This record gives sequence, structure tokens and C-alpha cells, in this order.
Amino acid sequence: MVFARSIMHLRSSSVNGAATYYAIIVLLLTTIVCASLTTLFYYSKVEYHHCEVEQKLSKNVTSALNLMRSDICPVRENESKWVDLFQQGNDSVKLSRKFWGLYEAIGVKAVSGSDSKGVEALVGGDSWKYSNPALYLVDHKRKLHVAGKTKLTGTCFLPSADVERAYIGGGAYTGENLVYGALRKSKRLLPKVNGKLKSRLEHRMRLWILEDDSLVRIASVRDTINHSFSAKTLVLYSDNRINLSSKKISGNVIIVSKREVHVAQSNGLDNVQIYAPYINIEDGTRAKMQLFASDSIEVGKEVKLDYPSSVSLISSSEGKCVIGEYTKIQGAVYVHYTGTDFRKKSRAHLKKGSSILGEVYVHGKLDLQGNVEGSVYADEISLKTAASTHANHLLDVQINSQQVPEYFVNSQLFKSPKNIVSWVK
Repeated sequence: MVFARSIMHLRSSSVNGAATYYAIIVLLLTTIVCASLTTLFYYSKVEYHHCEVEQKLSKNVTSALNLMRSDICPVRENESKWVDLFQQGNDSVKLSRKFWGLYEAIGVKAVSGSDSKGVEALVGGDSWKYSNPALYLVDHKRKLHVAGKTKLTGTCFLPSADVERAYIGGGAYTGENLVYGALRKSKRLLPKVNGKLKSRLEHRMRLWILEDDSLVRIASVRDTINHSFSAKTLVLYSDNRINLSSKKISGNVIIVSKREVHVAQSNGLDNVQIYAPYINIEDGTRAKMQLFASDSIEVGKEVKLDYPSSVSLISSSEGKCVIGEYTKIQGAVYVHYTGTDFRKKSRAHLKKGSSILGEVYVHGKLDLQGNVEGSVYADEISLKTAASTHANHLLDVQINSQQVPEYFVNSQLFKSPKNIVSWVK
């Protein structure tokens, strides 16, 4: 009997111990689950807050970009400032703006607590789709003549609103219509370019080096430079000839020579500006850059200047701009005579097989033998052949203002609504 009771007691103790053990395990598992749920809830809340902040920053960046593109932009040229977007004290953005060749470089940085988000972009004008002509030729009382396979597509502003067929070197006009678009009478002067843009470019070309430039002698820099647009512009300078043959330079950089700049095929230039009296681009070069010369600029054969690039001659003498055979430029060609002697004119020659996507503006004489998808503005057209020189004649040229791609945004040569050209770093 005693033995049986002992057995019962032992069994009871074993049951109680097992129950306690299982209870502890259940309690431990419950604690782990609760802790996991609490941690999950915490991190979900953190992630939700992070998403809210990210959405707010993205919204503020978008709003700030729209503000920078508007007519009420609160930032002056070459200025950077903090702005409270919605005047509520919790939507601070830093806005910056500087002219970048024929475009603008803008920067936006939104801040919320310790978080921030920013973008940099190049901005141009977005008017070509509806108002830019195919051809604008100043009225000097001489009609335009077209020969060969010439085709003008889009609105054309011509002297006396008239155009005639011509026969040059065995090339009679082959088209059905003389103009594939509306025909309008041109005026005695070219449409005026953006006054601020013109003034600042002429100022740079006159002085070469500006007071607030951050100057570095180009001979002292390494072969690879990647300079952010959020930083102060870096100006690489030399009194002598600059040969860009092996340097890889990208971003917020201006290269200035008081003599000449030669760009070799082996370069690595991306979004930079180049200023010099003489600029020469080697055959076969590929780059993305804006070129500004005061005496002459020569772009070799089979060169490709990617969007957005520009080739500009701003000269007070009889300067010359030459675009080589089968060269492709996406952006703008801008030639402007700044002298006072009306008998002198700068000249631009777009050789056979060359093609321009964008604008060609020549305040001088234009010898156009290439094709243009976009707009051509010329004070005078002068076609030079082996036999003779023909005033206001086009031979085997195609100009089409209706085929410009949807993504393409013009430069700021003319005042027009602003749009993003490209994102930069």
C-alpha cells in the first residue's frame, strides 16, 4: 500500500514537472512571437515613415523643378538659395541656377529632417514643336532657288514669300512641291535671339576669364576629372594651345584657352564647355560638349557630337565655322557676327553628308550642303560649287522641322517655355 502511494506520488511529480516544462516552453515561444511582432511593427512603422518622407521629398523635388522652369523662378542666374516651397515651414528646398552654354544648369535639393533628395539637370526651350520654322531666310530682295533633291518640309519664311526651281550642275529640281508646308514672307532681319544668353556669351568671349571663376591650370590636373554640377564650376585654363588627346573630363567643367583648343579622337569629354579663339575637332571624334570660338571653328569628318551639344562662333571679324562631311551634331549650330562693319560677315559651311538635329542659326553667310532635322535661320545662303558661287541657292538639301523626336528639347537661343533636356550628375 505504501509502495503504491509512492508510485502515485512519483507519477504526480513527473506530471507536474512536465507541465511546468511545457508551460515554460509555451511562455518562451509566446515571448519570442510577441517580441517578433513588436519588432516587426516597429520596423514597419519605420519603413512607413521612411516611405512617407521619400514621397514628400519626391513631391517637393518635382514641385521645385516646376518652379525652376516657370516664369516666376525665384532664383537669379548664378545664384543658389533656400526656399520654403509652400510657406508652411517644413518644405525647404535648395535651388541653384547657372547658365551652361546655350542651356541652363539647375539643381534642386529637398530636405526633411536628416533625409534629403536632389537632382541636377540641363534645361532648354520647348517651342519648336509648334512654332519653329523649317527655314527662315532674311529678305534681301533675292528669291530662294532650289535644285536637285532639295526638300523643305515645314513652314518657310522666305523673301517675298516666294521660291523658284533652279538647275545647277546637271541637277534640276525633282520635287512635286517647292515647299511642303506653309509659305510666309520673311523680314529684313533675323528673329532676335535670347538677349541674356547673347550678352553672357559675348562677355565670356571678350574676357575669357571671369572674376568668380575657380581657375586651375590645365597642365596641373590629372587625366580623369568628374566634377559634379552641384559643386562650383571648375575652369581649366591655359594661355597656350590646349591639346585634349587623352583626358577624360566630364561634368561641371569649362575649358578655356587664349589661343587654341584641339580635341583629339581619343578624348573622353562629356557635358563640358570649351572656349578659345580657334577650336579644331579631329576626324572621327565622338563627345558631348559645347564649343565656343571667336575666330574659327572646324569640326572634322565623321564626328559625332551627342545630344545636347553645340557648335558656336561668336566673332567680331569674318570668322569661319566648318562642319565636316558626314558629321552628326545633336543640339545647335550658332554663328553670330558681333562687328559693326556691315560689309563683313561670318561664314558657316555645313559640308556634304553632314546632319544637324536641332537648330542652325547663322547671322552671316551659310553654305548648306548637309541636312537638318529642325530649323535653319540664315541671313544669307551662299552655295559654293566647283564652277561658281550661287546666292540663295540650295542643292540636294533636306530641311524638315516636322521630324524632330519627341524627346528633343531645343537650346535657349530663343525665349520659350523651359523643359528638361537631360539629367546630369
